[in-house]
Amino acid sequence: MKKKPIDVSMLAMPMSRSRYGDDPYSTKLVEKFEDFDEFKDLQKFIGNSDSNNEWVFRSVIAKDKCVIKWLKKHATEFEQLLIVSVGLDTKADALECLQDKESYGLDICKDDILNIYEYAGIKTKTKILQCDLEKDVNDELLANLIEEGFDIKKKTCVLWIGASFYISKESIDHTLDFFDKNINISHFVIDFMNKSVFQPPRNETVRLQLEALQGSELVWKSFYSYEEIQNLYRKHGFENIEIIFHGEAEYEAYGEVTLEDDMMFTSFAIR
Repeated sequence: MKKKPIDVSMLAMPMSRSRYGDDPYSTKLVEKFEDFDEFKDLQKFIGNSDSNNEWVFRSVIAKDKCVIKWLKKHATEFEQLLIVSVGLDTKADALECLQDKESYGLDICKDDILNIYEYAGIKTKTKILQCDLEKDVNDELLANLIEEGFDIKKKTCVLWIGASFYISKESIDHTLDFFDKNINISHFVIDFMNKSVFQPPRNETVRLQLEALQGSELVWKSFYSYEEIQNLYRKHGFENIEIIFHGEAEYEAYGEVTLEDDMMFTSFAIR
């Protein structure tokens, strides 16, 4: 039987969580790929202290720690998880506070994700569905979620971390509108890139960050102001809103701030 190709690039996030975030579950996930040449190249890239790429992984870990702290505080208040752009996020498997929650994930790379889990010999509790957020958030997706066991009446925490900036603002609005009308969202977590930092680029470092993404599939499409995030939540009836600047999360994670203090926001809302 011919082996399925492995998209090793998808291991960047669990590799960074394993190396910089001390995440044992991510470590288990990536250790099976150590003999892959592409994996070794990825290790060198992530281990490079050059500021043009280190900031990505430093920000991932800072956000992770911030989100995990929030989940531990509020996990008793919701009944199930919906993880948008789930990738290889292992929180639903690794966190004790989520062990009693059903978990569902949406991602455009469903087959690649499941292929990696299968090759690594690891099972995830998250039921992953194929979804292109630019075109697949519709009644068919909802029906597929329900078929997998998703309960539209249960209090649901939506996690959308590390991917909102890859799609348009129109698609973000549509996704939130659709889920708001069709499922019982009680808690919502999403991060955004700060418009005032990136449009236009505030300085040369920021310009180089954006330039490095040009021509790739990872070009950022959407940027928000602090006020726009508040308005987005209030439009959907959320009043308990907390917006964390990147610098706050980075300082709590590392005891120092080396990146743009306000380069991005991680936002939390409850209703």
